Amino acid sequence: MKSLQPAGRKTGKPEQKFYGCQRTKSNHERAKKRGEGRTAGVFHPGGGCYAGTGDACQHAGPNYPGRRTNSELKAYNVAVPIVAEPVRLFNERAKTLVEIENQSAKIAEQVASQSPHGLPALAITARGMPEGTWHVNQTLFKSTRSEVLLCSRDIGEKKQFGVVDRFDPNSPYARVHGETDLQMTGNNVFVLLQNYVESERGVLQLFRKDIEATVEENLSERFPGQNHSRVVRAISAR
Repeated sequence: MKSLQPAGRKTGKPEQKFYGCQRTKSNHERAKKRGEGRTAGVFHPGGGCYAGTGDACQHAGPNYPGRRTNSELKAYNVAVPIVAEPVRLFNERAKTLVEIENQSAKIAEQVASQSPHGLPALAITARGMPEGTWHVNQTLFKSTRSEVLLCSRDIGEKKQFGVVDRFDPNSPYARVHGETDLQMTGNNVFVLLQNYVESERGVLQLFRKDIEATVEENLSERFPGQNHSRVVRAISAR
């Protein structure tokens, strides 16, 4: 599993600093922190793997080095569709973060040569409070639900840059909190983007745990008494 939309917003937690950048949200506001899976199965020399039940591991799976038992394969096939959309979004966001990281220097050069004249104006909010009008320099990520924008504004003789989430105006989140949300600010585009990537990767790890917990909870209800730790790891490796 590689990318997802951060979850959980607006808890009123203090701002955080990231190497010259100012974070307007903590990672824990944006992703639900959940627990890890349980212990793995046992491997017996010459006898293959037995997941604590005497059920031999015989089914290989994609992106996972181990083999699964019949019961684990059944649980795996049940779990995959339950978290298919979160996993897709997770992978999509992870891929985007790699692209932003690799293109940070180029984006910084492009922004440095831009004039604010002709750039789209955008009214921005942070924690539901107005942050004034910014200019949109570049779209960093776009999906059917939202987009991430690199914006700028002049403060006296200095220029400030910000990473902004913009949501579908018809979405439940936008109807309650507004269409825009300022995530992080800074005076150096390259440093801002690098720290944004680092912060979002922390969010994704929390989101990964949330997906794993969802799998564990659903399988525990469907197959009580079984150890699902290896199935959870297999889903997480997708």
